[in-house]
Amino acid sequence: MLLASAGDPLIGAVVGSYRIKRLLGRGGMGAVYLAEHPVIGSRVAIKFLHPRYASDGGIVERFFNEARAVNLIGHDNILKILDLAVTGDGRHYFVMEFLQGHSLHSLVAPGEPLSLATVGPILLQCCEALQAAHDRGIVHRDLKPENVHLVVHKGRKNFVKLVDFGIAKLIDGAGQSTGQTRTGVVIGTPGYMSPEQASGKRSGIDGRSDVYSLGVLMFQMATGRLPFAREPAGEKTGEWQREPPRPRALVPAIPAEYERIILECLEMEPEARFGSMRDLHDALEGCMRRLGLETGLPPADATVIAAPARVAVRRSTVLTDPSWTTPGRPLDPRARAKKHAGNRSGLVAVAATAVAVVLVAAGYFAGGSSRATTPSIGSPQASVAPVPETVFLAVVSDPHGAIAEATWSEGRKTGITPFEVQVPRSTKVRFEFAKPGYLPNPYVVELVADTSQLVEGKLAPEPPPRPAVAAAPRAKKRPEPAKPAESNPAPELESTLDEDKAMEIVW
Repeated sequence: MLLASAGDPLIGAVVGSYRIKRLLGRGGMGAVYLAEHPVIGSRVAIKFLHPRYASDGGIVERFFNEARAVNLIGHDNILKILDLAVTGDGRHYFVMEFLQGHSLHSLVAPGEPLSLATVGPILLQCCEALQAAHDRGIVHRDLKPENVHLVVHKGRKNFVKLVDFGIAKLIDGAGQSTGQTRTGVVIGTPGYMSPEQASGKRSGIDGRSDVYSLGVLMFQMATGRLPFAREPAGEKTGEWQREPPRPRALVPAIPAEYERIILECLEMEPEARFGSMRDLHDALEGCMRRLGLETGLPPADATVIAAPARVAVRRSTVLTDPSWTTPGRPLDPRARAKKHAGNRSGLVAVAATAVAVVLVAAGYFAGGSSRATTPSIGSPQASVAPVPETVFLAVVSDPHGAIAEATWSEGRKTGITPFEVQVPRSTKVRFEFAKPGYLPNPYVVELVADTSQLVEGKLAPEPPPRPAVAAAPRAKKRPEPAKPAESNPAPELESTLDEDKAMEIVW
């Protein structure tokens, strides 16, 4: 079983020109391994699709779509994919460059705004990489902190590598999709998707959708929270209500010009946003120069350059909860009290099928959190609390694309199958699966997570509605003979009715 690392048959196997050394990360759709060339010693990361999905043409297409999209773009700020193939026993995989560093998510912490001086150079690189993608007719559609990786490059830190083009949309010159996504099928990450993407439209999605997502990311870093406190009404009703709060109302120190740039990115109508990533880049760069801020990358200190590589486990994305509870992780006590005081949230109708190709435990890069600190020489070592042991649950359904919610005593995570959830070992977890047009609603699974395992919801199509029975026609009523006219005429209406009665007759 792919989820089990002990006795993994891939460890030590030769795939292409590389020998697999160890597991880096795993998810509901597959796993990523560190591999090394046996002669020259170069290291790469190899992403494998789970054999379970080898016969699913749609999933295989999306899996390889990442390699094709990245190859078309060819930009230094985008993760390089070196090869893709199928093993002799039918295992789909592609080979990527192995990155050392950490994701932007490691810089983002609840309630801790980041200054424009810190994030500005990162944002400028994101704009340049995404503009290169848009020039090739590719829209990323899953821009979020976990997909912005930061590495040291030529002695400078925070060099951007965009990753996860697995759900990228290839569009033609008229803005029409050239991919396989069906109309009404929503893929992406709730909280970062543009209104037009969340509506499930197949056409009309262009680079301005990524402008919106980058605006959400800018708001998040500037204020220490996401702009929308709860899941938008449009995710369930089709009516999009997205009026973000003004960033300066949350953090007055934000420069006014920077606030205007953020809010223009978050306009509901694409026509009201920046027309391109190039326009956004120029606006950001001009703002930084007028504020006297450096636009280039800061130098990396010797400890960062010489730091040994460590595997960085990517955390699940924070969605739209202002308490910044990360889905799939325990809630803090205040959020837990708030959660149990109110009604349990409904299932999220718009969720991330992107997880079908993205491994929640990110595997194709290494590096630790930039927030980790090392005690100074001679200082007493702080006591470290024991970390609870966790297990991974791969959540799938038959058919794919069901809305699933996992709840346990200290947390909750919702997504579109397939996805993965990490919970404390030996925790009782309840899963509810639902999909429009399928029964039962919900399909419930309860288990004790004593080991990493697969959790599957089985749904069946609803029976077609019974045809309505036509009612028998009623017999026509014979007309009554007209009554003879009375000899005395009726008095005029206004002389016999008061004003109230007259109003009743009028209405």
